[in-house]
Amino acid sequence: MIAALYAIEAGINGQPVEQRRDERQARSRPLLEDLQDWMLRQRRRLSGKLTPGKAMQYALNRCEALAQSGAPNKA
Repeated sequence: MIAALYAIEAGINGQPVEQRRDERQARSRPLLEDLQDWMLRQRRRLSGKLTPGKAMQYALNRCEALAQSGAPNKA
């Protein structure tokens, strides 16, 4: 899923801001929602005291911001 998100970003790199936003909403958001669902299921199985559990929680805490705008464009 993450590779697919990176592929979307690579495809919209250099496009106008509005076009990147629209593409992210259309293509990235559904993937991010699926990833969030998967992470929620996995997080329940991980201890919050261990590094993987902490990393998963960190990512989950940022899912909404990513879903609203998509991953930041580096261009």
